[in-house]
Amino acid sequence: MKKYLVFDIGGTAIKFSVMNDAAEMLESGQIPTPRDNQEHFLADLKTIYDQFGEDCEGIAISLPGLTDSDRGYMITGGALSYNVGQYVAKQISEMCEGKPVHLENDGKAAAWAEMESGALKGIENGSVFIIGTGVAGGLILNGKLFKGKDFSAGEYSYLNVNDEKWGQFSTMMGSRCSTTGLLGIYRDLKGMTPEEELNGRDFFNAYDLNDPAAHEALETFARYVAVQLFNLTMLLDIERFAIGGGISNHPALVETIRKAYHDIHFDSEFPLDNTPIAEIIKCRYGSEANQIGALYSMLEYNSRMK
Repeated sequence: MKKYLVFDIGGTAIKFSVMNDAAEMLESGQIPTPRDNQEHFLADLKTIYDQFGEDCEGIAISLPGLTDSDRGYMITGGALSYNVGQYVAKQISEMCEGKPVHLENDGKAAAWAEMESGALKGIENGSVFIIGTGVAGGLILNGKLFKGKDFSAGEYSYLNVNDEKWGQFSTMMGSRCSTTGLLGIYRDLKGMTPEEELNGRDFFNAYDLNDPAAHEALETFARYVAVQLFNLTMLLDIERFAIGGGISNHPALVETIRKAYHDIHFDSEFPLDNTPIAEIIKCRYGSEANQIGALYSMLEYNSRMK
């Protein structure tokens, strides 16, 4: 089988693996993501290539930002602002002996993975909803990954949930419905200072110890997410949502979101009894979805270009 070097580049870490064309991981690792400049970023990728990629057929990359995959061009950069307006695929190819390089937006990469062989396989209209530092997403419409003319379909982080405070990140889904948002609710309930460290693992440790504030925070957060899933259901007739991101590994997350979503339908003063109800399940591939999807996206591109 052919081998590929695959990267999942996030705001915090660069995960990488050598995969075959059946999407099986042969080797893997991760390093911190450089946030200072693109030179540092490219140098780190080159170091990994020199160690793992020389006998690979190509390089598949998942990364944040609006991504023109066919041109290898970054329209926006998400957490990596130094990539804005750059032909990143060409830059990486040139420093890696001319190997083919294919880029895919992180949310859409996750959608590729779940559509091809995961939680959304066989679904006509579905969505991945990846809860991380922000909210990444991907839409499957009419059985195909939908990107849109400007590649912004599924960019849930930008959706505003409060028209009275337009343009403030605190009122966008990327804040309200992300891990950042969940931890913010918990901080407020506990009276924590910004200097006190807190991550998703800490939160669910407190939840498992039956901390009342953690349980209240999760229920509040789940309601925020459920309202947005309801809106997407009505707008696009979504059949199934696949929830991902690191905190989705705790079963209470999906269970609590699912309950809040059903409460919206059945405890509403306005009759919603006959409106469609989507399934809400966990992504099959979890933290590996972006890498698997980046490879699927590259293989699909190669097939189209033959």
